[in-house]
This record gives sequence, structure tokens and C-alpha cells, in this order.
Amino acid sequence: MRQDSKKRSGNILIETIVGLSIVLIAMIGIISLVTRAFSLNSDVSARFVVANLATEGIELTKYYLDQNWDAVTPGVYEFTYKCDTFSPLCAINLGTDLSLRSTRPLNADVNGMYSYDGGTPTQYLRSVVIDWSGGSVEVASVVTWTFKGQKNEIQLSDKFFRWHQ
Repeated sequence: MRQDSKKRSGNILIETIVGLSIVLIAMIGIISLVTRAFSLNSDVSARFVVANLATEGIELTKYYLDQNWDAVTPGVYEFTYKCDTFSPLCAINLGTDLSLRSTRPLNADVNGMYSYDGGTPTQYLRSVVIDWSGGSVEVASVVTWTFKGQKNEIQLSDKFFRWHQ
């Protein structure tokens, strides 16, 4: 009878270790899934912001073209949305080499607006490339950012025609 109880207490110890191992493996799996979900959420959030910043670059160019078509000149620009006209204060010309890109990060203010004035520097760099092609203007808005040490880029482009005089 004593031998049976000794064997049984050894079995309980082994069963406990096996049960704890199974629970630990399950917890590790759950923790890795949650960590991966947070990482993907950060990536998707960044891509959402980047798509909107690139769109804003195109929209600002369209706005400036509507205000004064002849004032918009070819080149690479850093745009801010705080002006009503195409001027050196709001359209900082980086040069006419269309391969140039901005090295200045956009800043986010407390309201979540992005500009080059004040606020907290972000990881986003936006360049707007304007090129004249005959009677039209080709615009490319390029936004670059870094995620997990990897440099990413999105480019949106559009072509505008002078349909009114």
C-alpha cells in the first residue's frame, strides 16, 4: 500500500509539470499574437497617415494651380497648408533636380495637424515634385518614413491641365 502512494505522488508531480508546460506554451502563443497585432496596428496607422499626407501634397498643388497657374514653377517643394498663394513661405523650393527629396521631417501639433512649423517632429518626410509637360503639370507627392528600421516610400501622382484661361 505504501508503494502505491509513493508512485502516485510522483505521478501528481509529473502531471503538474506537464499541465504547467501546456499552460505556459499557450500563454506564449497568446502573447506573441498580441505583440504581432500591436505591431501590425502601428504599421497600418503609419500607412494611413502617409497616404493622407501624400494626398494633401497633391491637393495643395491643385489649390495653388487654381489660385495662379503661372506662379507654380517646376521643382521639388516642401508644402505647408497655411498659405493662400504659392509663395516661398508655403512652398519651399528644394531645387529643380527632380530626384531631390526633403530631409526635413513634418511636425505634428497638438491637434494632429502636420506642418514644418512647431510641434513634435515625426518620422514623415514629404516632397512634392512638380514638372511641366507641354500644357499640363505633372505632380508627384512622395512621402517617406521608417518602420522597424526599414525605409518605406509612397508616391501619389496626378496630372493637371489648364482648362480655363
